Amino acid sequence: MYVRSQNLGEIVSATCRFSHLASSTRNPASLFLLHGNRKVSISPWKNPPTKIRMTVLQTLQNPDVRPYKTAWRVQVKVLHAWRQSTGESLELIVSDSLGKKIHASVKKELVTKYANRLPVGNWVFIETFGLSYATGQFRPTTHLYKMAFITGTLVLQSDPVSEDMFLSLSKFQNIQSGEANPHILVDAIGQIVSVGDLENLEANNKPNRKLDFELRDETDERMTCTLWGSFAERVFRSCQHSDGSIIICVLCFVKIKSYKGVRYLSNSFDASQVHLNPLIHEVDILKQALPSDGLTLMYRARQPNLEIVPVQNEDYYAFPRKNIEELKNSFEIGKARLRLGIT
Repeated sequence: MYVRSQNLGEIVSATCRFSHLASSTRNPASLFLLHGNRKVSISPWKNPPTKIRMTVLQTLQNPDVRPYKTAWRVQVKVLHAWRQSTGESLELIVSDSLGKKIHASVKKELVTKYANRLPVGNWVFIETFGLSYATGQFRPTTHLYKMAFITGTLVLQSDPVSEDMFLSLSKFQNIQSGEANPHILVDAIGQIVSVGDLENLEANNKPNRKLDFELRDETDERMTCTLWGSFAERVFRSCQHSDGSIIICVLCFVKIKSYKGVRYLSNSFDASQVHLNPLIHEVDILKQALPSDGLTLMYRARQPNLEIVPVQNEDYYAFPRKNIEELKNSFEIGKARLRLGIT
Protein backbone atom coordinates (compact mmCIF):
# COMPACT_ATOMS: atom_id res chain seq x y z
CA MET A 1 0.00 0.00 0.00
CA TYR A 2 1.35 3.46 -0.91
CA VAL A 3 0.51 6.88 0.55
CA ARG A 4 1.80 9.91 -1.39
CA SER A 5 3.06 13.01 0.48
CA GLN A 6 4.60 16.29 -0.67
CA ASN A 7 6.95 16.41 2.31
CA LEU A 8 8.66 13.53 4.09
CA GLY A 9 8.22 15.39 7.35
CA GLU A 10 4.43 15.37 6.98
CA ILE A 11 2.46 12.20 7.51
CA VAL A 12 -1.14 12.54 6.43
CA SER A 13 -4.06 10.82 8.12
CA ALA A 14 -5.01 7.79 6.08
CA THR A 15 -7.03 4.63 6.52
CA CYS A 16 -5.65 1.56 4.74
CA ARG A 17 -7.14 -1.91 4.64
CA PHE A 18 -4.57 -4.71 4.35
CA SER A 19 -6.66 -7.85 4.83
CA HIS A 20 -6.82 -8.58 1.11
CA LEU A 21 -3.02 -8.16 0.80
CA ALA A 22 -2.42 -10.69 3.54
CA SER A 23 -4.69 -13.23 1.92
CA SER A 24 -3.30 -12.77 -1.62
CA THR A 25 0.43 -13.01 -0.85
CA ARG A 26 2.69 -14.99 1.41
CA ASN A 27 4.92 -11.94 1.99
CA PRO A 28 4.02 -9.59 4.84
CA ALA A 29 2.21 -6.45 3.77
CA SER A 30 4.16 -3.20 3.86
CA LEU A 31 3.24 0.46 3.92
CA PHE A 32 5.26 2.93 1.85
CA LEU A 33 5.39 6.72 1.64
CA LEU A 34 5.98 8.17 -1.85
CA HIS A 35 7.88 11.47 -2.09
CA GLY A 36 8.48 12.31 -5.76
CA ASN A 37 10.20 9.24 -7.15
CA ARG A 38 11.42 8.10 -3.72
CA LYS A 39 9.76 5.22 -1.90
CA VAL A 40 10.27 5.09 1.86
CA SER A 41 9.21 2.01 3.82
CA ILE A 42 7.26 2.94 6.92
CA SER A 43 6.90 -0.45 8.61
CA PRO A 44 6.54 -4.12 7.70
CA TRP A 45 3.66 -6.12 9.16
CA LYS A 46 4.00 -9.82 9.86
CA ASN A 47 0.35 -9.99 10.93
CA PRO A 48 -1.32 -7.19 8.96
CA PRO A 49 -4.12 -5.48 10.86
CA THR A 50 -7.40 -4.78 9.11
CA LYS A 51 -7.04 -1.03 9.62
CA ILE A 52 -4.05 1.26 10.14
CA ARG A 53 -4.31 4.93 11.04
CA MET A 54 -1.43 7.33 10.50
CA THR A 55 -1.57 10.44 12.68
CA VAL A 56 -0.64 14.00 11.74
CA LEU A 57 2.85 15.18 12.70
CA GLN A 58 2.73 17.68 15.58
CA THR A 59 5.20 20.07 17.17
CA LEU A 60 5.71 20.28 20.92
CA GLN A 61 4.49 23.89 20.82
CA ASN A 62 1.14 22.90 19.36
CA PRO A 63 -1.54 23.75 21.95
CA ASP A 64 -3.50 20.67 20.85
CA VAL A 65 -0.75 18.41 22.25
CA ARG A 66 -2.15 17.87 25.73
CA PRO A 67 -3.25 15.10 28.12
CA TYR A 68 -6.27 12.79 27.82
CA LYS A 69 -5.16 11.65 24.38
CA THR A 70 -2.28 9.42 23.22
CA ALA A 71 -2.56 9.53 19.41
CA TRP A 72 0.27 12.02 18.90
CA ARG A 73 3.21 11.88 16.51
CA VAL A 74 6.22 14.19 16.96
CA GLN A 75 9.62 14.49 15.32
CA VAL A 76 12.25 15.29 17.95
CA LYS A 77 15.98 15.25 18.65
CA VAL A 78 17.22 13.35 21.72
CA LEU A 79 19.28 15.95 23.60
CA HIS A 80 20.02 14.01 26.77
CA ALA A 81 19.36 10.61 28.35
CA TRP A 82 20.15 9.27 31.80
CA ARG A 83 19.04 6.52 34.18
CA GLN A 84 17.12 7.56 37.24
CA SER A 85 18.65 5.94 40.31
CA THR A 86 15.28 5.86 42.07
CA GLY A 87 13.27 3.32 40.12
CA GLU A 88 15.85 2.89 37.34
CA SER A 89 13.66 4.54 34.73
CA LEU A 90 15.15 6.08 31.59
CA GLU A 91 14.81 9.87 31.53
CA LEU A 92 15.07 11.88 28.32
CA ILE A 93 15.04 15.47 27.18
CA VAL A 94 13.92 15.87 23.57
CA SER A 95 13.38 18.93 21.38
CA ASP A 96 11.46 19.58 18.21
CA SER A 97 12.85 21.57 15.28
CA LEU A 98 11.56 24.82 16.80
CA GLY A 99 13.61 24.32 19.97
CA LYS A 100 10.68 23.46 22.23
CA LYS A 101 11.91 20.89 24.77
CA ILE A 102 10.03 18.37 26.86
CA HIS A 103 10.99 15.89 29.56
CA ALA A 104 10.18 12.27 28.64
CA SER A 105 10.25 9.18 30.83
CA VAL A 106 10.45 5.45 30.05
CA LYS A 107 9.43 3.32 33.01
CA LYS A 108 11.64 0.47 34.18
CA GLU A 109 9.76 -2.39 32.48
CA LEU A 110 9.97 -0.64 29.07
CA VAL A 111 13.62 0.48 29.22
CA THR A 112 14.95 -2.64 27.46
CA LYS A 113 12.48 -2.10 24.61
CA TYR A 114 13.29 1.56 23.91
CA ALA A 115 16.81 2.33 25.24
CA ASN A 116 18.68 1.36 22.04
CA ARG A 117 16.23 3.26 19.84
CA LEU A 118 16.90 6.61 21.53
CA PRO A 119 20.62 7.43 21.20
CA VAL A 120 21.58 10.97 22.19
CA GLY A 121 21.95 13.24 19.16
CA ASN A 122 19.58 11.28 16.90
CA TRP A 123 16.33 12.52 15.41
CA VAL A 124 13.36 10.20 15.81
CA PHE A 125 9.62 10.04 15.30
CA ILE A 126 7.72 9.20 18.49
CA GLU A 127 4.12 8.14 18.11
CA THR A 128 1.46 7.26 20.68
CA PHE A 129 2.52 8.46 24.13
CA GLY A 130 0.98 9.79 27.28
CA LEU A 131 1.18 13.30 28.69
CA SER A 132 0.85 14.48 32.26
CA TYR A 133 1.47 17.76 34.03
CA ALA A 134 5.18 18.33 34.81
CA THR A 135 5.90 18.50 38.54
CA GLY A 136 8.90 18.34 40.86
CA GLN A 137 11.26 20.73 42.62
CA PHE A 138 13.72 20.89 39.71
CA ARG A 139 12.07 20.58 36.30
CA PRO A 140 14.45 20.12 33.32
CA THR A 141 12.26 22.09 30.87
CA THR A 142 9.67 24.84 30.92
CA HIS A 143 7.11 22.66 29.13
CA LEU A 144 3.80 22.40 30.94
CA TYR A 145 3.66 18.63 30.33
CA LYS A 146 5.86 15.58 30.67
CA MET A 147 5.89 12.78 28.08
CA ALA A 148 5.49 9.16 29.17
CA PHE A 149 6.24 6.14 26.99
CA ILE A 150 3.53 3.49 27.07
CA THR A 151 3.36 -0.08 25.81
CA GLY A 152 2.09 1.02 22.39
CA THR A 153 4.63 3.82 21.85
CA LEU A 154 6.31 3.62 18.44
CA VAL A 155 9.84 4.99 17.83
CA LEU A 156 11.09 5.35 14.25
CA GLN A 157 14.44 6.74 13.13
CA SER A 158 14.37 10.03 11.22
CA ASP A 159 16.74 11.86 8.91
CA PRO A 160 18.68 14.60 10.74
CA VAL A 161 16.87 17.93 10.75
CA SER A 162 19.41 20.10 12.60
CA GLU A 163 22.73 19.79 14.44
CA ASP A 164 21.64 22.49 16.87
CA MET A 165 21.92 21.82 20.62
CA PHE A 166 18.80 23.97 21.16
CA LEU A 167 20.32 25.79 24.13
CA SER A 168 18.14 28.02 26.30
CA LEU A 169 20.92 30.19 27.70
CA SER A 170 20.25 32.22 30.84
CA LYS A 171 22.05 35.50 31.46
CA PHE A 172 24.24 35.60 34.58
CA GLN A 173 22.61 38.87 35.59
CA ASN A 174 19.14 37.32 35.46
CA ILE A 175 20.30 34.41 37.60
CA GLN A 176 21.98 36.64 40.20
CA SER A 177 19.01 39.01 40.39
CA GLY A 178 16.58 36.15 41.04
CA GLU A 179 14.69 36.71 37.80
CA ALA A 180 15.41 33.16 36.63
CA ASN A 181 13.08 30.53 38.08
CA PRO A 182 15.12 28.44 40.58
CA HIS A 183 12.78 25.46 40.08
CA ILE A 184 13.65 25.16 36.36
CA LEU A 185 17.02 23.76 35.29
CA VAL A 186 18.89 26.26 33.13
CA ASP A 187 21.59 26.41 30.46
CA ALA A 188 24.58 28.74 30.84
CA ILE A 189 27.78 29.54 28.96
CA GLY A 190 30.93 31.32 30.03
CA GLN A 191 34.72 31.44 30.08
CA ILE A 192 36.39 29.65 32.98
CA VAL A 193 38.51 32.34 34.65
CA SER A 194 39.36 30.73 37.98
CA VAL A 195 39.30 27.23 39.42
CA GLY A 196 39.86 25.83 42.88
CA ASP A 197 41.27 22.53 44.09
CA LEU A 198 39.58 19.23 43.34
CA GLU A 199 38.33 18.29 46.79
CA ASN A 200 37.66 14.80 48.14
CA LEU A 201 34.57 14.92 50.32
CA GLU A 202 31.97 12.61 51.74
CA ALA A 203 28.38 13.21 50.62
CA ASN A 204 25.48 10.97 51.69
CA ASN A 205 28.01 8.63 53.33
CA LYS A 206 29.80 8.13 49.99
CA PRO A 207 33.14 9.54 48.80
CA ASN A 208 32.73 12.25 46.18
CA ARG A 209 34.73 14.88 44.30
CA LYS A 210 33.87 18.57 44.33
CA LEU A 211 35.14 21.49 42.27
CA ASP A 212 34.41 25.20 42.59
CA PHE A 213 35.17 27.47 39.64
CA GLU A 214 34.09 30.79 38.21
CA LEU A 215 32.71 31.72 34.80
CA ARG A 216 32.42 35.11 33.14
CA ASP A 217 30.23 36.23 30.27
CA GLU A 218 30.73 38.82 27.54
CA THR A 219 29.98 41.67 29.98
CA ASP A 220 32.52 40.34 32.52
CA GLU A 221 29.65 39.33 34.83
CA ARG A 222 30.84 36.48 37.06
CA MET A 223 29.06 33.28 38.07
CA THR A 224 30.27 30.77 40.65
CA CYS A 225 29.76 27.09 39.79
CA THR A 226 30.04 23.93 41.88
CA LEU A 227 30.25 20.55 40.19
CA TRP A 228 30.33 17.10 41.74
CA GLY A 229 31.60 13.66 40.74
CA SER A 230 32.69 13.00 37.17
CA PHE A 231 31.65 16.51 36.10
CA ALA A 232 34.14 18.00 38.57
CA GLU A 233 36.90 15.66 37.42
CA ARG A 234 36.36 16.48 33.73
CA VAL A 235 36.49 20.24 34.23
CA PHE A 236 39.54 20.08 36.50
CA ARG A 237 41.39 17.80 34.07
CA SER A 238 40.65 20.15 31.16
CA CYS A 239 41.88 23.13 33.16
CA GLN A 240 45.13 21.33 33.97
CA HIS A 241 45.79 20.71 30.25
CA SER A 242 44.58 24.09 29.00
CA ASP A 243 48.15 25.45 28.62
CA GLY A 244 46.93 29.03 28.94
CA SER A 245 44.22 28.75 26.29
CA ILE A 246 40.64 29.95 26.80
CA ILE A 247 38.18 27.33 28.02
CA ILE A 248 34.51 27.92 27.28
CA CYS A 249 32.18 25.87 29.46
CA VAL A 250 28.59 25.14 28.44
CA LEU A 251 26.38 23.92 31.27
CA CYS A 252 23.05 22.31 30.35
CA PHE A 253 20.18 21.53 32.69
CA VAL A 254 21.90 22.78 35.87
CA LYS A 255 20.12 24.04 38.96
CA ILE A 256 20.27 27.45 40.58
CA LYS A 257 21.26 27.27 44.23
CA SER A 258 21.82 29.92 46.88
CA TYR A 259 24.17 30.24 49.84
CA LYS A 260 24.01 33.26 52.14
CA GLY A 261 22.09 35.17 49.49
CA VAL A 262 24.60 34.49 46.71
CA ARG A 263 23.31 32.39 43.80
CA TYR A 264 25.46 29.85 42.03
CA LEU A 265 25.06 26.96 39.57
CA SER A 266 25.44 23.26 40.35
CA ASN A 267 24.77 20.00 38.53
CA SER A 268 21.49 18.23 39.22
CA PHE A 269 22.95 14.72 39.53
CA ASP A 270 23.06 13.04 36.08
CA ALA A 271 20.30 15.23 34.66
CA SER A 272 22.93 17.87 33.85
CA GLN A 273 25.44 18.07 31.00
CA VAL A 274 28.85 19.76 30.84
CA HIS A 275 30.50 20.63 27.51
CA LEU A 276 33.99 22.13 27.23
CA ASN A 277 34.85 24.09 24.07
CA PRO A 278 32.13 22.39 21.99
CA LEU A 279 32.14 23.20 18.28
CA ILE A 280 28.95 25.26 18.21
CA HIS A 281 28.23 28.81 17.05
CA GLU A 282 27.32 29.99 20.57
CA VAL A 283 30.94 29.38 21.62
CA ASP A 284 32.28 31.33 18.63
CA ILE A 285 29.96 34.25 19.40
CA LEU A 286 31.06 34.35 23.06
CA LYS A 287 34.77 34.24 22.20
CA GLN A 288 34.38 37.21 19.90
CA ALA A 289 32.39 39.18 22.49
CA LEU A 290 34.67 38.55 25.51
CA PRO A 291 36.60 41.56 26.88
CA SER A 292 40.01 41.88 25.21
CA ASP A 293 41.90 41.97 28.50
CA GLY A 294 43.94 38.80 27.96
CA LEU A 295 42.44 37.15 31.04
CA THR A 296 43.01 33.40 31.13
CA LEU A 297 42.70 30.68 33.72
CA MET A 298 43.75 31.37 37.29
CA TYR A 299 44.09 28.76 40.03
CA ARG A 300 42.75 29.49 43.49
CA ALA A 301 44.64 27.79 46.30
CA ARG A 302 42.49 26.23 48.95
CA GLN A 303 42.51 28.16 52.22
CA PRO A 304 44.27 26.10 54.91
CA ASN A 305 42.45 25.24 58.09
CA LEU A 306 43.17 27.77 60.83
CA GLU A 307 45.31 26.37 63.65
CA ILE A 308 46.35 27.86 67.00
CA VAL A 309 50.11 28.46 66.91
CA PRO A 310 51.83 29.22 70.23
CA VAL A 311 53.90 32.43 70.25
CA GLN A 312 57.15 32.54 72.17
CA ASN A 313 57.55 35.45 74.53
CA GLU A 314 60.40 37.77 73.59
CA ASP A 315 62.13 40.45 75.61
CA TYR A 316 61.15 43.73 73.97
CA TYR A 317 64.03 45.61 75.57
CA ALA A 318 66.61 43.16 74.23
CA PHE A 319 66.42 44.81 70.77
CA PRO A 320 68.12 48.11 69.89
CA ARG A 321 65.98 51.23 69.71
CA LYS A 322 65.95 52.98 66.31
CA ASN A 323 63.98 55.64 64.51
CA ILE A 324 62.54 55.49 60.99
CA GLU A 325 65.48 57.29 59.37
CA GLU A 326 67.93 54.81 60.93
CA LEU A 327 65.88 51.86 59.67
CA LYS A 328 65.82 53.29 56.13
CA ASN A 329 69.61 53.60 56.05
CA SER A 330 70.31 50.30 57.77
CA PHE A 331 71.69 47.28 55.89
CA GLU A 332 71.37 44.89 58.83
CA ILE A 333 68.78 42.13 59.03
CA GLY A 334 67.19 41.64 62.41
CA LYS A 335 64.75 43.09 64.92
CA ALA A 336 64.60 46.55 66.43
CA ARG A 337 62.43 48.65 68.71
CA LEU A 338 60.49 51.45 67.02
CA ARG A 339 58.63 54.05 68.97
CA LEU A 340 55.97 56.02 67.13
CA GLY A 341 53.87 58.98 68.08
CA ILE A 342 50.39 59.66 66.78
CA THR A 343 49.66 63.31 65.97
